[in-house]
Amino acid sequence: MARTNFFRESGLDVEEQLLKDSLGDIVEKLAKAVVPLEIVMPPVTVDQLNQLEILRATLQEEKAKGTETSWMHAFGMHINIEIPARSSASLLRHLKAFFILYPWLLEKMDIDLTRRISPFIDHFPDRYVHLVLADDYNPDLQQLIGDYLEYSPTRNRPLDMMPIWALVDKEHISEALGDEKNKPRPTFHYRLPNSKVDNPDWSFEEEWNNWIEVEKLANDEEMLRKLSRLYLLRESEMFVAFRKEWAKTVTILLDLDA
Repeated sequence: MARTNFFRESGLDVEEQLLKDSLGDIVEKLAKAVVPLEIVMPPVTVDQLNQLEILRATLQEEKAKGTETSWMHAFGMHINIEIPARSSASLLRHLKAFFILYPWLLEKMDIDLTRRISPFIDHFPDRYVHLVLADDYNPDLQQLIGDYLEYSPTRNRPLDMMPIWALVDKEHISEALGDEKNKPRPTFHYRLPNSKVDNPDWSFEEEWNNWIEVEKLANDEEMLRKLSRLYLLRESEMFVAFRKEWAKTVTILLDLDA
């Protein structure tokens, strides 16, 4: 007796359909294990930060998993902070402040090893950090963008400046990034923090307060100048463990939380 084909319309027989379903289940399970879900939200004002805690509590109730749950989880929390000005001077000060505080941020936030070795938050090349922190570096906006593209033509940085640069020179930035998605917007794309949605002792406000230290230093030009010089001096004197020692130094000098 000829076998009845229940899937004649689709061109599949029973065994083929079962195999397709099984493969589909396998792919779905693998995807759930390694591909995170991204939650995107509209702009939030500082006085609305408490609303994010409601979201955090709900995610915990639904058993959401954070970075530390698995060695495969390079999950991160991205914060898009509105820039105070589009001027070269303001943006340069924020870059300087971020470079100076980066070792402290790594220690303070205990950035997971999975994320440190992933390509998504590679630190800026030392040559670019040296250029930005140099006393005599005073570029206009076009030069600031040009130097960034020369030394760091990627979005995979803990402080991604490409959305800001695209506001000024979208065509040039699009050419540099190729097919990589980059929406122009007046925000620092701060992508360093771990995702800790499964930790009941963690809050969104904690990550925001860490960023505020960058803002505070960026607005203290005298301290920024002194620390830039000291950073370059100390780094030139140390060959090993500079970042760990520098994190301790700025913790003391700026009275930061350890």
